[in-house]
Amino acid sequence: MSAFMRCFKRLASPSVFLLILVQGSPSFYSQVKTSPQAQKQQPDNTIRVKVGLVQTDVMVFDRQGHFVPDLKMDQFELKVDGKVQPISFMELVSAGSDHDREIWAKAEGKSMSEATQPSPKMSEAAQPGSKMANPGRTLFIFLDDWHMEADSTVRSRNAIASLLNTSMGPNDRVGVFAASGQLAATQFLTNDKAALLASLEKYNFKNPGVQDMGRPPMTEAAAQSIEQNDYNVLAYFVGGIIGTAVEYAPPYGWRCTVPCRDLGPGDFNRAERDTRQRARDLADISNAISERTLSALRGLLQFAESLPGRKLVFFISDGFVLQYQRNDIVARLTDLTTAAARAGIMIYSLDSRGLVSGTPDAKTRPAPDATGQRMRMAANEVSAPWDALNALASDTGGRFLKNTNALDTALITTLSEISRYYLLAWPFDPEAVKPGKYSTIRVAVKGRSDLTARVRQGSLDLSQLVAQRKIEAANESASQNGFSLSPRPSSLEMEIYSKARTVVDMTRDELFEAYPSEFRNLEFEESQAELETVLEKVGEKVAVFFHDFPNTVSSEQVRRERLQYDGSVQDAVTQKFNYSVSLDKMGRLDEGRTDKNGREIAPERMSDYSFLTSGFVSLPIYFQPSHQFGSCFRCLGRERTEPRAYVIAFAQRPGVADIVGVFGPTVMQQRAQLLYQGFAWVDPQSYQIVRMKTDLLAPRTDVMLGRVTSEIWFSEMHFETIPEAFWLPQEVEVTMEYNRNLYRNRHHYSDYRVLVVAAHDKITPPVIKK
Repeated sequence: MSAFMRCFKRLASPSVFLLILVQGSPSFYSQVKTSPQAQKQQPDNTIRVKVGLVQTDVMVFDRQGHFVPDLKMDQFELKVDGKVQPISFMELVSAGSDHDREIWAKAEGKSMSEATQPSPKMSEAAQPGSKMANPGRTLFIFLDDWHMEADSTVRSRNAIASLLNTSMGPNDRVGVFAASGQLAATQFLTNDKAALLASLEKYNFKNPGVQDMGRPPMTEAAAQSIEQNDYNVLAYFVGGIIGTAVEYAPPYGWRCTVPCRDLGPGDFNRAERDTRQRARDLADISNAISERTLSALRGLLQFAESLPGRKLVFFISDGFVLQYQRNDIVARLTDLTTAAARAGIMIYSLDSRGLVSGTPDAKTRPAPDATGQRMRMAANEVSAPWDALNALASDTGGRFLKNTNALDTALITTLSEISRYYLLAWPFDPEAVKPGKYSTIRVAVKGRSDLTARVRQGSLDLSQLVAQRKIEAANESASQNGFSLSPRPSSLEMEIYSKARTVVDMTRDELFEAYPSEFRNLEFEESQAELETVLEKVGEKVAVFFHDFPNTVSSEQVRRERLQYDGSVQDAVTQKFNYSVSLDKMGRLDEGRTDKNGREIAPERMSDYSFLTSGFVSLPIYFQPSHQFGSCFRCLGRERTEPRAYVIAFAQRPGVADIVGVFGPTVMQQRAQLLYQGFAWVDPQSYQIVRMKTDLLAPRTDVMLGRVTSEIWFSEMHFETIPEAFWLPQEVEVTMEYNRNLYRNRHHYSDYRVLVVAAHDKITPPVIKK
């Protein structure tokens, strides 16, 4: 991802995937209407992005933990990747409610009239050191009901209701989410307090968590200790089975701590084996439940990532034990906190158990314990579930709140604390920004060691900001030419895509279960050390392809089939075309089907709806350097068989991707914006994409579109008049589910050759295209 992010040399709206609808009644072929302005040749199609500003929020506290509201711009020192940056302006933001301002006034020893107030001049540009009008807050409340006892559920519900009643301001946007999905009706952002409170009443106890019915009961923390070969904990449970206190004393092995009879090595070994199996089973259950929570939180972060501004998440949970011996759970937690930090999301976690003493339950019959291990284990039960909560908070710039029975006070006070902050802005050059290259930001107050500046941890991806400004600039220019770039997904589409479990997010086991044939030769690799290099080199190849691509024509045979769900063919049509692909004046690949004389051919009709698919030449566009910001990528490893191709997973990012599909079965129907995910197989020598598999980012049942799965095999093509080789589709198979009907298209391409005459002036592309 180190290839530079350049200004548009061409407008980024190539046809990546076309779905041409063919009706059973008289056929039709819808076309794009081009305005007279769009037909005029423009002298310069370059979209330029000027040097701009990027900003970050900073909170400054004194040693008593009070916010410091009277700092000036020249008192801050800001470093990006270790280099001091000139601060262009500063704003003091007060985003709290009236109740928050009461808290601020009390902390500063001031009256309400003297306390920090936002300026009413919202429309004026902020000057250095000025105050900004109240922009409101974007707050997500995430309830981890997979790890919450019944009493914690009640406490949490009451605390959130108190927070909403006390601290929610008129400009705030709040959403209440549950890991299990039981609060689906509230999983959106709103400033309607009554609606939030009404839905919150439906939040109930969901899951008792990990329960062990053995004697003595084993906990998640104890199972983790046993899996990590803690013989003191193991001895406690082995003694519970045998009925007497035991210890492990190398090199002699197990023995009783008091004289015991009728016990031999076999008894100890069986007890140890049973205890270890019990711990493995419990750790597996613990890990599975934790994955549910982290997956739900990851989906929330994906939704929140596309929203502008500063975002806060209250993560409320009884806590859960990270089973470190399961490598995937640690990797997923790391991925989650990194994604939150890079998206400008701060997580404040709260232990919903309240004040926990750690005293063993007197009602539980203990095992023999001559060494006090039970008391030490009980203390570990308190701290072990904190690891995950602390990691979620500290790695995103938030805080972990624990040991308080006043959950409502903790939430209200914390929200007040983080609702005042400074916005610092500094200049950057878009030409120097690399897509996917994350910049670390550090802020300090000069000469004030008594003050702590808290800035979001992790990094900032400046290419996202560049991408947004490029789209805005391109749309402004494109509007003069009669067309526009990709619109933002609707709220319904954002909700659909935010819940998608993408191939980039899946664990190894999930991937191998979902795609057994694709990955039967895959040597899976968790490390992402090679991803940046592969993306950079693939990006260079794709960029050259779209820059130098010649106008071509090939012979195409398409077999369109309508299938039963058992795979049998109900209806089929086979048709041959001259298939032309040309690079137009705006840098887009236009594709068309004609007969040998250059006349346009309509698709043959079938007995029912069918789809003629195309656009496969353009599919590698996701990997073009100037479009990589629109997707998430992950290197899954390499194939075991030669040439040991890299396998790269990708998933488009809702609200960020600038290349999208558009689908509507009829002209009058509302068009759906389609996003895609998939895999690319990359040759390790040439870094050419030799195979791709794509599918929808999420099923679009709102337009009756269940799936659009494409498999494309590329082959190296040489032309007599051009020295460079080009990798072009040779075999393609598309499986599509629409309106509960299943369709399959098979394309075969051959005899590629260069067109001497530019054929794109004779081809009018269809309406439904990506």
